[in-house]
Amino acid sequence: MTNVTGKFTDISGAPIANGKVTFTLNDYATVGSSFITLQEVSTTLDDEGNLSVNIYGVDVLIPAGLYYTCEVFTAAGQLAWQGIVKPVGTVFNMSTVIP
Repeated sequence: MTNVTGKFTDISGAPIANGKVTFTLNDYATVGSSFITLQEVSTTLDDEGNLSVNIYGVDVLIPAGLYYTCEVFTAAGQLAWQGIVKPVGTVFNMSTVIP
């Protein structure tokens, strides 16, 4: 598993406190001898906009070329950011992929 971390802020730099982050795998996959359906993992950001969640890194999934669509929502449910991410390794910091 890969621990995905990061801090999310809005355009003004204020934290997206208590927002929601969803990761959706783009296709079916296997890891080891286990079959994974279209995995969707959601978690809530803390009051400072911090994220910490464990998901399968794309480096351990078969077939190659998989990715997650990531969506970040404010506490009010407004879409704040959406993009494609390819977490790998044991720790993946979202702050390195979001401009």
